Amino acid sequence: MTRGGERSWGYEVRREGQRLVLIDRNLWGVAYAAAVLGGAGFVLAVGTLAALSTSRAVDVATEVPALFGVSALLLAIGGFLYRAYRHRRDLPEDQVARRLILDGADGLLRDGRGQALARLDAVRALVRTDFAWTRGVAQVVFLDWPGGRRPIYRSTSRRAMASLVTLLADAGL
Repeated sequence: MTRGGERSWGYEVRREGQRLVLIDRNLWGVAYAAAVLGGAGFVLAVGTLAALSTSRAVDVATEVPALFGVSALLLAIGGFLYRAYRHRRDLPEDQVARRLILDGADGLLRDGRGQALARLDAVRALVRTDFAWTRGVAQVVFLDWPGGRRPIYRSTSRRAMASLVTLLADAGL
């Protein structure tokens, strides 16, 4: 629980009076790619060193530089993606493009610029198992309204999901 809300995997949900602010920092894809590419580069570098130290059949003139070059490239891309992840994570809230606001006072769902998207009585919260990114490990919550649907939260924690469902119910969904 953070400041009257939930935070997980780049999604933040926070209550501000009669408003519920939903932020998607769009971190999941960048973090996933950074971990996979950085991990692959590290494993390739360690594997190349292990093969070099234990095998006499390795062609030091051609194979080792090529493998280290690919490893360095993967590590560099992973490092670039990690910096992009940190940048997105540390952005001030008002600079995050993907924001939704459940405005209980006006009974409206608004985007980050304050433009009305739908009346709250037409908005539904849907909880689904996330097979697309986590192969069924996590649950994802979508907001669904006429003309739109957006994921607002993803987590593997049952406690966090229960807390989020309570926050959404208190907001009238």
